[in-house]
Amino acid sequence: MNAIALAFVLLAATTDATAAAVTDPEGGYTAKALPDGSIQLRVTGSTDAPTDARPASIELGSMLEAAAAKECPGGYDLTQDPKPSVKVESGKLIATLGGVARCKPAARP
Repeated sequence: MNAIALAFVLLAATTDATAAAVTDPEGGYTAKALPDGSIQLRVTGSTDAPTDARPASIELGSMLEAAAAKECPGGYDLTQDPKPSVKVESGKLIATLGGVARCKPAARP
């Protein structure tokens, strides 16, 4: 992958805006409770690797938000890692982004 394609992938992976067509990314997330009550999240997505004719992106920011919403149904504050880890393996672009969710207390009826 050339440097321009990698730079595009890093930019696209950290934002929700997508300038190119996106295939449905495969992936999931892990959640780990931390001693302070917050939750460490890691989301991973994959799609076909980019080419000169076809850029690729994975909306990791949206995936991280969705994972936080699932773990904290009453709301949350989310701190996102500054950049994802990105690799290309067997023709697939695989990207992982971490963050920490601090769940808000559930609203009382």
